Amino acid sequence: MKKIKSFIYLPLAAVLALAACDRVDDEKRPFSNYVYIENASSSFQERVVLKPEDTFEVVRRLQISLVKPLDEDKEFTFKVDPSLVTPFNEKYRTNYSILPERYYTLESNKVEMLAGQVRSTEIAVTFHGAEDFPEDDIFLLPFTVDNSGGLNTLEGSQNYYYVVKKASLIYYAADMTRNYIAINGLSTGTSGPTVGNLNEVSMECLVRFSSFKPEEVDGTTVSTVMGTEGQLLLRIGDVGLEPNQLQVVTAGGTISDNTLLETNRWYHIAITYKNAVVSGGVTQEQGEIKIYIDGELVSSAGFANNAPVNLRSLPSWAEIGGFHIGSSWDKNRWMFGDICEVRLWEVTRGIDEIQENMFELDPETPGLLGYWKFDEGEGNVVYDHSPNGRDGNSLNDISWIDVELPDDYYAQE
Repeated sequence: MKKIKSFIYLPLAAVLALAACDRVDDEKRPFSNYVYIENASSSFQERVVLKPEDTFEVVRRLQISLVKPLDEDKEFTFKVDPSLVTPFNEKYRTNYSILPERYYTLESNKVEMLAGQVRSTEIAVTFHGAEDFPEDDIFLLPFTVDNSGGLNTLEGSQNYYYVVKKASLIYYAADMTRNYIAINGLSTGTSGPTVGNLNEVSMECLVRFSSFKPEEVDGTTVSTVMGTEGQLLLRIGDVGLEPNQLQVVTAGGTISDNTLLETNRWYHIAITYKNAVVSGGVTQEQGEIKIYIDGELVSSAGFANNAPVNLRSLPSWAEIGGFHIGSSWDKNRWMFGDICEVRLWEVTRGIDEIQENMFELDPETPGLLGYWKFDEGEGNVVYDHSPNGRDGNSLNDISWIDVELPDDYYAQE
């Protein structure tokens, strides 16, 4: 596609430059005017993703441009051209179908160019029908300049394509770089019911790291994904570990995994914690910590001491107390990367449960303490989708990013 964009940019830049020279003296150096689709001046296509909240409509706009202005008003016409689908598929090795008419409307197909102007009025292309849009199909809606008003069309910019699909299960994530989320009721300084003395805890998330800490950054090599300082933490990096190595720190013990994580790759990470059973100072049943990556058990370790988890704990040595997403201890143990689908449990999840629910989950599932989908796409509040109402607030403004999961996840295999 980069070659195509270059092909568009260079002729357009050259034509505009020549046109500028032409305007100096039109009579002495006549130069033909050209019509092109303004949208195509930077890219020949645009992706349209219909999301569940887009039940009513998604609007895109098209506009005509000229290399140089005209002396009189002129009308131009757009049209949907199904004959462009096959050449598009052949050129880009896709298998798109023409978008059915029931999924879009045009308020008009005509635009007006006023005398002395180089950009026309706009037409609105309204996409709709997200509620019954096919799940896995991708469609193409190609536009072309049907009536160029007797002017030449600029090759490479006379057509424009909308690539239309339904959103994946997960379509937003939050960039947590130098940010964190404090959870109401689970973080010190917040209100809500506390959660302490847990003998079983599980944590899950989808995460994509943008960078790790090969050396000290902000005075530390640790990056926290989530948890409570001194009680239960999922983090990467530490003294004696590689900067891209997972570690689970608990009051009962610490475990690390030898898997070296990669940047710019989505992972589903889950940890489970089961406290030891101790009676009369004697361990009756070993406690256990487990780490799962992409639904597979990668590390486990046992411990003998009785260490229930208090998620709202504030150790004397820590600046940040209670459960946070994206940092711990203080404001320097940031996680560099994107996160979504964060779950916190008061039960020990089994491998089958983890594998079957990596990308979506019934928020009424028993044992959920909090379920933060990160599907807001705007604002600085991350809502709890469980019945518990433990919403989270960010330290800084959240940078929201568009994602397509699980599509992006499986595409990297």
